[in-house]
Amino acid sequence: MCGGSWLLRDHHGKAQFHARDIVLPAENRTAGELRCILWAVQSLSDLQITDVELWSQCGAAIEALNNPCDWPKYRSLFNRFQRIRQKFRYCEFKNSSAQANLAARRISHSITQDGRVNSYLTADGPGWLHSILENDCQ
Repeated sequence: MCGGSWLLRDHHGKAQFHARDIVLPAENRTAGELRCILWAVQSLSDLQITDVELWSQCGAAIEALNNPCDWPKYRSLFNRFQRIRQKFRYCEFKNSSAQANLAARRISHSITQDGRVNSYLTADGPGWLHSILENDCQ
């Protein structure tokens, strides 16, 4: 089971929206991460967000997104990314450390480790997450 999450933050680091979902099982971590990123980008597009920096701790996925010609195995995913990415004025993919976004990691782990399989998209979110988001913002 793969769990994915994303947080949309304002320029002060405050969470504006966040979501989680179960992603189809993947043959490896890079493929799973690319599917999660694709879902996040599609969600942000649906919310009509036009400027986005997407950060992931999976360096291979970020490398693949920034240099798709070097990763032909994921060509079909890259084609979907290209169609969605055209809707953004600004869209960058960047590598982050595991400690950089504890809230997103905790949301993802709520699926795989805690068995919380209900998907959601919210501006507020479940009570167990509020203190984590506040601490992460600081």
